[in-house]
Amino acid sequence: MSKLDIMMLSFFNTLQELEEQEKIATVAERYRPKVQAFLYQPDGRILASKSQSAGSGLRPGNNYKFPGGGIEEGESMEDATRKELLEEAGWTTSGNPHHIGSAKIKWDDAFRQQALKKGRDYHGEISHFVAAPAGQRDTSKFGSEGDALEGADFVHIDDLIKDLRQTSKDKNNEYRKFDQAKLKALTNLRNTHFTKKASKDDDTTGKISLGKILKALSVGKEVAEQAHDASKALKVQILQNKSKNSKQDDIIDAINTARRATKK
Repeated sequence: MSKLDIMMLSFFNTLQELEEQEKIATVAERYRPKVQAFLYQPDGRILASKSQSAGSGLRPGNNYKFPGGGIEEGESMEDATRKELLEEAGWTTSGNPHHIGSAKIKWDDAFRQQALKKGRDYHGEISHFVAAPAGQRDTSKFGSEGDALEGADFVHIDDLIKDLRQTSKDKNNEYRKFDQAKLKALTNLRNTHFTKKASKDDDTTGKISLGKILKALSVGKEVAEQAHDASKALKVQILQNKSKNSKQDDIIDAINTARRATKK
């Protein structure tokens, strides 16, 4: 093979490689940036609905949905959040929206086909979860884009998390990976903004108080003295409870031990 033949072969190989790279670039996966808004009240309730937004083109699913939509080019996450809350929920915010997490989700073929019907040539989405304090009702733009979220109401964050834990594990739920992302974001929001709602069946007062008293005993008389006054009120509260059980007896014993320690 002559040098010219070698050069020509190298040229064609290079040209073929360039064509392959161009094909790869042409079919590169594209992800749609969007926001999902958690509009919250001070008591930990968040605006949510189990109804699919009208005009979304998505199939109904027995999972919680939140106001949200695409982020337009040049639009900030905060502005997109305010826009979607007005258009889908009819609500304003009383403070600045703040980002609490993101998730990159690849669509299956059914979701991709739904997006293509709406002129959205994407292979998935990057959901940015944004929380904002609730302001006032404002229906001036509600449903203006044909995607109003009907049946929305404020649901406590603990109840949302409990429900999403179930749907995110359901293998028959086609929105499973979306619910997993929502669950993670809501858990982060609860841990940073709200205190977990105590169950009516939990003896949290007894458990926490007993732990605090025992800790006071372990660090000595000085800390026990600080628990002395608080233990008086706690003892009265427990004695007023007609239900007698071993946990309460243990707490009372610990209180008496703490009080005796302060007298030494």
